[in-house]
Amino acid sequence: MSHVATTPHETRGNLLYKEYEDSPYWAVRQLYNHVEGGLSKLEVEIPRYEEDGTETWTVSLGFHESGLSPSKHDTVSTLLEYDIQAYGEGRRKFPICIQPRLAWDDENRPGTVPASLGRATNVKLQNTVNIELDEIPHLIREILRAVCQKVGFDWSRRYFTETPHEYSAITQHERYLRLDREMARKLVRSDGVFMKLFMLVADQEGSHVVYDSNNEKIVGYNHQLRLDRKAIEQISKHSRHRPRGMQYKHYHPEHVRNGV
Repeated sequence: MSHVATTPHETRGNLLYKEYEDSPYWAVRQLYNHVEGGLSKLEVEIPRYEEDGTETWTVSLGFHESGLSPSKHDTVSTLLEYDIQAYGEGRRKFPICIQPRLAWDDENRPGTVPASLGRATNVKLQNTVNIELDEIPHLIREILRAVCQKVGFDWSRRYFTETPHEYSAITQHERYLRLDREMARKLVRSDGVFMKLFMLVADQEGSHVVYDSNNEKIVGYNHQLRLDRKAIEQISKHSRHRPRGMQYKHYHPEHVRNGV
């Protein structure tokens, strides 16, 4: 049976890079010093992901104070985090933040950083838009390479080439597709897919499930089915993925096309 392919929408998370410890973070710091703290709307060409040719991205660099204390072995008084905003074809947005993961002692170690991690570099995915998960590491690596080449900064091509550390996590990933009205009604009607999923887990002990149906302007105007981890385990017993939560959402766009 064939299915309509979904499209990525928004993604958030953290990718940890451990092989070169915190060297990539300090190299990014040197890059910012090289461009006097930042730059705006620099156009670069990078190789397309798994396709021939190149793609143009428009990149801006900024920074902010991290609020974290340096480790006792560091020679700086303030730790900065480095914001990279990139815009590509097809309304794709790639905002990331380069953060330090240092060898803090117990007193200064942030609560979100595991004690067993040691020195590493974190890439925080702020809210990437319209980008497939598999392409994200490619963009981190190639955008930084291209920016450094364009501004004349000596960048190690080894950085961000390894597989992200096991402590990496995607905290939010949204996918969407556009359905015609006939198919959409099968999702939101009283005996539709959303209601069947709700009834499947409604009496699951220990679960928290919310079905919110809004039919103010048209049937199916905005329906949301929110499931916690316990409910998801009931729906996808044989899946190797165990997300902490999941939301199914059906809504009519602001400007509805004829027949959809």
